[in-house]
Amino acid sequence: EPSLFMTPKKSQLRQFLPQAVRFLSEQAANERNQDSTKGRCMLGICASSLEEGILTLKSWVTTLQLPRGLLHGADVDGVQMQLDGGVYIKYNSGGVYTFADIR
Repeated sequence: EPSLFMTPKKSQLRQFLPQAVRFLSEQAANERNQDSTKGRCMLGICASSLEEGILTLKSWVTTLQLPRGLLHGADVDGVQMQLDGGVYIKYNSGGVYTFADIR
C-alpha cells in the first residue's frame, strides 16, 4: 500500500524537474512584471569542472527557455579562469544584479 512517507526514486522526480523549473520561472516573471525588485527563479548547478558547469547552464537556459544573464566570477577581464575541480554555479533569473544585490 502506498504511503505518504515513501520517497520517490530520483529518476521519477527527474521527469518533473523541467516542468517545475518552467513554472517557477514564469511565476518569477509575473512577479517581476508587477514589481521589478521581485520575482527570481534560482537554480544551483554542481559540476565536476567549470566547462561542464557552463555547458549544463547553457543547456538548461536554452532548453527551458529561461532568461539569459551574465556569468559572474568565472573570468578575469573576459578571459575564462582556470579552475581545477568541481564548481557550483548559481543561476538567478531576476536580471542583472550587482554582487551586493544578490547577497
